[in-house]
Amino acid sequence: FCQHHAGRTVWMVTDAPLASSDGLTCIPAPEMTVFSITRCANLGIRAAIAAGADIVCKTDIDCIITQDAADFMAREIRQGRGAVFRYWGIAADAIGSGRETLLPRIQGTCAMTAADWQRCDGYDERMDGYGFDDADIIRRAERAGIAMPVLRRPKIFHIDHGEKHNRATCNPVRNTENVAIALGRTA
Repeated sequence: FCQHHAGRTVWMVTDAPLASSDGLTCIPAPEMTVFSITRCANLGIRAAIAAGADIVCKTDIDCIITQDAADFMAREIRQGRGAVFRYWGIAADAIGSGRETLLPRIQGTCAMTAADWQRCDGYDERMDGYGFDDADIIRRAERAGIAMPVLRRPKIFHIDHGEKHNRATCNPVRNTENVAIALGRTA
């Protein structure tokens, strides 16, 4: 979705279609035998850039971007300085209760200027499923000269949903395979 804040446009790219809403643009994912978060993320990132976004934030569908986080992105993300956000875990029935915990998972939400997304060439589309894509974008950005601090605050919440998204079929975790791709050990 797109948010205007302090004269800047911030786009959020997520990995699943959302319910229709005023001002919301959904871009359908291409047909894939195995889901690729990297290909879908890049589709959304490119669309946001083509539409004139100043800042693009890629997140996951099971996350809540707080107003503090959106304000931070609009205020602090600049060319040459992006940000990666650690997740705070929360149960779906506990939103707003203050019962969140910092998860050991390092990241999953990443924000950069449109120019910086282009400079690091987005996510590596050779990767399938999930796994290592978030660590790889930090590596790619830093190699392109973009500072990518990993932040605990402002908070971004990851909603605990127990069962993972079709992990045994179309949406597997492919961490080992994606590490090998990122390190140039396979094509």
